[in-house]
Amino acid sequence: MWIFTKTGFVSCVKCLDDQNKILVRGRQAEDVLAFVGKYSNEYFSILVGDYTHRAVLTLAQFNEQLAEAVNGIDYPNFKDSIPQDRRSYHNACMSVWQVMHDYQEGKFDERQNDASYWSDLEGEAWIREEDERR
Repeated sequence: MWIFTKTGFVSCVKCLDDQNKILVRGRQAEDVLAFVGKYSNEYFSILVGDYTHRAVLTLAQFNEQLAEAVNGIDYPNFKDSIPQDRRSYHNACMSVWQVMHDYQEGKFDERQNDASYWSDLEGEAWIREEDERR
């Protein structure tokens, strides 16, 4: 599950070795730390891989933090809720917004058929699933 909040972006998946735990992953340490809140002692980072910033939460802890994020919705416009000191995060969210707008308008298929759109992905090393979700 991808979760975008005004304080950051995290990708959350079940832990492969413990189905009662959720691996919260992020591209920036501050995003993971903001989401996990009082459970920040569960934070760790890895040197190589996709989503190098991580935390492992129990299902109850994850549900608590997700509910806190939902209850923290105090804005009429998500993009405008992102703090001004998180300009790069705001810009990244705008890029996601544009891609999803193109998807809504039926333009995404045109984009993905453009070879230049995918050229940045060529040669990317994908992490083995067992490393990704530990």
